[in-house]
Amino acid sequence: MSINWRALIIIVIIIMMGLVLISSPPEIKTYEIPEPREGLIVSARSDNAFLFLFYEHPDEGPCPLCQYDTLYSNELYIYALSYTNATYENLTLHMYRLEERTVGNETILVKVDVQNITITLTLTRFKMVENKIELPTHHKKYTCEIFTASGRKIFTFYHETHPIFLPAKRYTLGSLFMDRLGYILGAVVVCFIALGACRFTIDKRKIVPRMSLGTGLWLITIMAIMIYVSARVLIYTFGLLNVLWTYAPIGAAAYLFGFALMKPPSKTIYFMRTVDATEPTKELMAIEVIEKDGKLWVADIGWKDFIFGRKTEVRIEGKPKWHWKILNSDDIMYIFKDIQEDGNIIRVELEGIHEIDVDRWMSDLKSVESIAREKEYFRKRLLDEIAQKETEIDKRVLEFIKNYEKILLMEEERYEREQ
Repeated sequence: MSINWRALIIIVIIIMMGLVLISSPPEIKTYEIPEPREGLIVSARSDNAFLFLFYEHPDEGPCPLCQYDTLYSNELYIYALSYTNATYENLTLHMYRLEERTVGNETILVKVDVQNITITLTLTRFKMVENKIELPTHHKKYTCEIFTASGRKIFTFYHETHPIFLPAKRYTLGSLFMDRLGYILGAVVVCFIALGACRFTIDKRKIVPRMSLGTGLWLITIMAIMIYVSARVLIYTFGLLNVLWTYAPIGAAAYLFGFALMKPPSKTIYFMRTVDATEPTKELMAIEVIEKDGKLWVADIGWKDFIFGRKTEVRIEGKPKWHWKILNSDDIMYIFKDIQEDGNIIRVELEGIHEIDVDRWMSDLKSVESIAREKEYFRKRLLDEIAQKETEIDKRVLEFIKNYEKILLMEEERYEREQ
């Protein structure tokens, strides 16, 4: 019993991946995007100014940040309206995470990953001044508290970085054109590499699935749509580096398209035998095969068989292994006695070489029968012609005799009148 090592390795890998996922399930993070607020909301008051905190919403633009809201952007805008003569003011951002810790029989919340950042606000009396604050990236939820220089807490919010709130690269017309051109050229290179990989697979495996031209055209359409959407929309929205992942599905589609574009060399074997019937009858079947390692294999296999390395051998049995050559092709035809399918092997038992003589004898027999039929046909036609001619001659003789009798009667009547 042969072991399919490729299929066994794939099964082992799948089992190992399943065990890893069970033991360490991936954490799927969901975000609660706050509804954008409108208006001018006084967020806090420091020692020298009224503070208005804003952030950039991806859909609505600048939106106010209120107490205990969650900020998903790394950019915080603080608009300061000073009511003193101070030209600047220092504030402290105190950031931390809360984790549950068990101490004895009690569970308490402990501050971890504490961060303190000092920021300086520019102030102008009775004028609104914008101050842009860059916050560190936090992949988990942090509590952020704003303190004045005197230690008074004036504002509290939560911070967790969300990718959709991160600003993308700002393009000029020239840089956007170059990024799009670079992406398209990269996609072309990926397609050629994928087609080369497909060609290598076909040359190495030879026995590969067949893909129709219609499916291939659908794959080309999908590739063209992905390249267009990525170059037209995604690059402008997310930047070139953030859309490079689209090369993976484009390469996969190009690889699959290669199976519709390229096919390994194959030939068709015809199997024929004479069947007992009231009329001359032949049974005919055809199998497309590929020669590999001195053996014949069925060319048309499914994707499942291709992945698991299963293939079907066509084994010709009989001595001598004679065949008919098909004119103007590499195809051949065998005269078979029986065909049996045994697992992954199709066994074909051939008739002996005497079958050639049988065919020739049958051909000669048919020729003699044809000649006899033709002879009988012409004999009947000849007899019909003779019979028709004799009938015509008889009619003419009878007509002559009748005419002659009339003449004799007329002569006899004339003679009697003269007497």
